[in-house]
Amino acid sequence: KLTESNEPWVHYYPNAKLWRGGMGQLTCFGSISKGGTFKLFRRDRLECSDTGYAGQLNDGRIFCQNMPCSSTGVIHEQDDCIVVEVQGTAREPSRSHMTLISMLGLRVLCLMFGHFAWFSHTVRTLMQRVLIYHKRDVPVTVERTVRINTTGITVTDKVRCTGRQNIEKLFCTPDYTGIHVVTSNAFQQANLLEWTECSTIDGREFRQERFFPAQITSDGTK
Repeated sequence: KLTESNEPWVHYYPNAKLWRGGMGQLTCFGSISKGGTFKLFRRDRLECSDTGYAGQLNDGRIFCQNMPCSSTGVIHEQDDCIVVEVQGTAREPSRSHMTLISMLGLRVLCLMFGHFAWFSHTVRTLMQRVLIYHKRDVPVTVERTVRINTTGITVTDKVRCTGRQNIEKLFCTPDYTGIHVVTSNAFQQANLLEWTECSTIDGREFRQERFFPAQITSDGTK
């Protein structure tokens, strides 16, 4: 249940690298280790879904912000607000697909050895390495700062290209995944939201600040 508070608050879950916080009508659920992605709710309604930035360099490489273990961060108090700071590096998402032969081979192995625990653990470990972890870094850094105070929540982003290449395309994504996940039975309204195209400074840098007021009355005033 999402509750309202008259003071800024944050709860951090260190084992999962997740945090939950809010102010007034707002409740935010965010990640530290996956690029600072978050979902923001106003009472029980989704206000903002942010799965980070995704784009393409002029050498053709595709990158995204929300890969596992791609960022670090801290949560601290500063003056009259609570600050969540996240810094990370963009990575190349998984673009490999199993061929028909490899899928048939895996099915045969599962039929032969699937009832052994060691086999299922081995397959899971291999799949995690191939599809989730050990992705190549891209020379693009992402910094995200979330400030929670009595007026609301402010999200400040900075995307910067640190290599020789320039950023050719950049999007702020509401529902992007760079790894294999099963979502056929987990529809969310964010699946229908459009990506927002971002204009960079000479293909090198992009900055953005978004503010979400803590209170909005029934007539829409803040």
